Amino acid sequence: MNELKTGWLTPTGELIECTGYEHLSTAKDIAARLELLKNEARADDDLLNAGFVLIGRWTFLFHGWRIIWGWHHTLTPEQRRFLQPYFDNETDIDEQTLMRWRRED
Repeated sequence: MNELKTGWLTPTGELIECTGYEHLSTAKDIAARLELLKNEARADDDLLNAGFVLIGRWTFLFHGWRIIWGWHHTLTPEQRRFLQPYFDNETDIDEQTLMRWRRED
C-alpha cells in the first residue's frame, strides 16, 4: 500500500498535498484560485464548506489521523474511496471522526 498522505481532498477525490503546518496557507491558495475565498483567516472553513476534506495528523495528546469535512456535507463516493485506507486501522482515527464515517456508510 502507498504511504498515506496529508493535504486537502477535493470533492472529486484528488489530493492536494501539504504538510500539517501548511494546511491554512494551502487552503488560501486553493480557495483563491477557485474563487471560494471569503475570509483569509478562515480559508479552511471556505474549503470545508465547498465540500473539501482536510487530512492531517493530530500532534497534541492523540497522534492519529485528523480527517475533517464540513458538517453540512457528506463525503462523495470518490472521497470515500480515497479515504478508506485511512479508516482501515480504526485505532488511528479519533472516535468522533470514526462515528461520522460509519454513519455515512
